[in-house]
Amino acid sequence: MKYTLITACLNSIKTIDKTVESILIQKHLPIQYIFVDGGSDDGTLEYLSKVKIKFKELGVNFLLKKQTTKGGIYEAWNMGLKMVSKNSEYIFILNSDDWYLNNTIELVSTFFTNNTAIDIFCGKSLNFYDNGKQNISKNKNLNLFPFLMPVNHPACFIRKKVYDKVGRFNDKYRVSGDYDFLYRCINSKMTFGFTEDILVKRLMGGFADSNKNLAMIETLKVGLNHSKIKLFPKIAYLLRKLII
Repeated sequence: MKYTLITACLNSIKTIDKTVESILIQKHLPIQYIFVDGGSDDGTLEYLSKVKIKFKELGVNFLLKKQTTKGGIYEAWNMGLKMVSKNSEYIFILNSDDWYLNNTIELVSTFFTNNTAIDIFCGKSLNFYDNGKQNISKNKNLNLFPFLMPVNHPACFIRKKVYDKVGRFNDKYRVSGDYDFLYRCINSKMTFGFTEDILVKRLMGGFADSNKNLAMIETLKVGLNHSKIKLFPKIAYLLRKLII
């Protein structure tokens, strides 16, 4: 399985070792691992310099790109996407405070091998919070796209040809760029496959979690931009506003 892995990071020294170690234990290693760093000064870069040697010993093309602007995570992902090897057949994005289960890539590889017509494979994620709470993010019916983000993007595994056709992330968004991207995938007739398996574990509390109002506004904008019936995203926005 020829895949490229992209991780955006910024002062991630407390979590990035778990992210990296979860890759090193996979049965199938990436042919390329791209890190895009937003200006870390907490030891993250020094840690990556050390693990670079390990990945190179294992035959993985390890690349580190510094993000010199404050364009956010979607800009960072786009920078990584521009560096993806032509030999890669798949592109997976793993955040610097997320990590894979021991058999995640093996499950993904088996699924794509057995489902050649599927473009995007989606699983569940197990989420951890600072207060000790845990919950599971599940995927919902794709017909809900005009109302909300129904797909669990952190647990999405995508063929490279999807990016070739649909394009990269719209980095004008700060929170909802993944929603916009997957909505474009739906409108471009990309095919989705799902599993009930947990494929990713996540440490919650990032930018999106602390910017609910911005998320609501951007979700509305994405819905209005892509939905054929503009009333649906408007109704969803009003309902979310009442609940919050």
